[in-house]
Amino acid sequence: MHSAFALLLFTASLSAQRIAIRNVTAIDADGARPNVNVIVSGGRVMVASAKAAIPAGAAVIDGRGKYLIPGLWDMHVHLWETNPMSHLYVANGVLGVRDMGSDYARTSKLRSDILTGQIPGPRIYTSGPVIDGPRSGMKQAPVLTADTPEEARQAVDSIDKASGDFVKILSGLSFDAYQAVAQRSRVIRMPFAGHLPDSVTMLEAIDARQKSIEHMFGLAVACSPLEPSLRSQRADAIAKKDRAALVAIRQRTYDTFSPGAANQLFHRMARFGVWQTPTLTLWRRMSLIDTDRLATASELRFVPQSIRASWADPRKDLEGVTPERLASFRKDYEFHRALVKLLFGSGAGVLAGTDTGDPYVVPGFALHDELEALVEAGVSPLDALTSATLGPARFFETESSFGKIARGKVADLVLLNANPLTDIRNTRRISAVILNGSVLDRRCLDQLLEGKNTGCPSVSLTPKPAPSSAPRRASSRRRVSRTR
Repeated sequence: MHSAFALLLFTASLSAQRIAIRNVTAIDADGARPNVNVIVSGGRVMVASAKAAIPAGAAVIDGRGKYLIPGLWDMHVHLWETNPMSHLYVANGVLGVRDMGSDYARTSKLRSDILTGQIPGPRIYTSGPVIDGPRSGMKQAPVLTADTPEEARQAVDSIDKASGDFVKILSGLSFDAYQAVAQRSRVIRMPFAGHLPDSVTMLEAIDARQKSIEHMFGLAVACSPLEPSLRSQRADAIAKKDRAALVAIRQRTYDTFSPGAANQLFHRMARFGVWQTPTLTLWRRMSLIDTDRLATASELRFVPQSIRASWADPRKDLEGVTPERLASFRKDYEFHRALVKLLFGSGAGVLAGTDTGDPYVVPGFALHDELEALVEAGVSPLDALTSATLGPARFFETESSFGKIARGKVADLVLLNANPLTDIRNTRRISAVILNGSVLDRRCLDQLLEGKNTGCPSVSLTPKPAPSSAPRRASSRRRVSRTR
């Protein structure tokens, strides 16, 4: 980095002063706008226009040859580690996360420390504990067991009382318990999201207004005219622990896929505001394609040894796997990649998420992996970016403050050295991060990667008022109206 530019960014980062990013290409869901001047003051974007004058006394950042995008969000993480490595999110331009299950007291303390500037980290929405049936396999996060409708309602009320932002469900809920979660969530106006339980069809989840469905679970079978039969066969195979039958059932599911049924289903999701979080990187990990890369990834050096020591070598997952079974894993991945492309083309809401918290999924870095996986699946770079920027803002109903580069938006921004629309991998080429109006230069970001904050500002994420003429809209949902 040019020494004068580095000094300017370091000076600008000392406080959330008035900043002018001059002649930058601004990229958001509306596309690319070249030669824009973006003026930031008080933690908000005051103006983003080619005609905007540079205010006297502003710290000027030369944006020539650079690209400015809204702060990225990872919409499926787990902050269940005692050290969740929150600094790695910021160092990678991931300035917001949706925590899909963790210890609420610990995550709440983490969020408070981030909001007050005590430690660097992203904005956080969290469910706290998860709700699941009596035979839950979840070990990393607290589980509220709901075997009956009454227990399900009590679990929802427990999350509400603890001030969780939404309800997270897992796959083991019975149909009656699921419906009780949906009904109680509607009554208290708290969104619920998570897995599609084995007992529930995709259409039933849409009718229940589940806010988001994770990992595309249950999506493939919902697009087959044989869905009832396939679901029954699958339940029987699971009960008998018949692995060969499960592989055969998945293949029949793929063979009977109906584009027409998929189109109707995806449009119904769009109509009723039910989002999908594909987590393609999860499907890729399950395919065992990347075991060597995962085991030797350069970003592992930023993961504390105490955490790495708890992760088994991913290459051991290949031991004893027959070529036929490996081929079925890879078929699963290829099929779900194709589903992702159809989802994006349908108008249904899609969110970028990674399942960070799982072994070998490194905070911040994984979101860039997900964006690349989306583009490799045939999604345009702009649509992939939107799933990590404007998509989350629409999901949380915070569009008045987040998701675009426009007047009145919170100044959570990422300055890139190359164009992500020509190569999505350029989202990794970060020159600086602007977090709530404070500039974190490349030197600061490199320090954050190492778990240090020497030369970095203390950034409070507490709210600052929007400009008086900026658009305002009250959220209809109690839980998503909180500042994060």
